[in-house]
Amino acid sequence: MDYPPIISGFLLGGWRGVVIQLLIFIASVVIWFPFVKMQDRIYVKEELANAEANAEAATEA
Repeated sequence: MDYPPIISGFLLGGWRGVVIQLLIFIASVVIWFPFVKMQDRIYVKEELANAEANAEAATEA
């Protein structure tokens, strides 16, 4: 049976297991956040470009 991360850390290592899993989670967020933010900016630019193209096409039609 698989337990959620924080609960499994407590069951396997007590409070130290919880602390380690929280530190790992925080480190993962810190490492991945810039890449996710960069990808979001790319998608926003694409979405704005598509919206402008659709608006131009709608006014021409």
